Amino acid sequence: MIQNHESVKNDIKLIGIGAKNDAFEVDLYRDTYKVPFPLFKDKELEIHEKLGGPATPFFIIVALNGRGKNKVIYTLLGGFESPKTFFDTILEKTGLQ
Repeated sequence: MIQNHESVKNDIKLIGIGAKNDAFEVDLYRDTYKVPFPLFKDKELEIHEKLGGPATPFFIIVALNGRGKNKVIYTLLGGFESPKTFFDTILEKTGLQ
């Protein structure tokens, strides 16, 4: 949806962090579900702990300003209703259209 939305495709980026997952598990997930964005292994939970150690799945929308003053503008613990609903939430929280 992001890549098909011309006005925001260059402004919204996704990454995934595989909490407790090694490279094999992350690669298997990427290949099985044809994930089009970068996924990172986090077997030792280093990234996960820096994010506060939330339960998973956990989603964070961060507004980046390029000057080190990034801001968390939305979080969601648990799954979302649908990809469309989540995409609409991203657009609403970021003010993008």
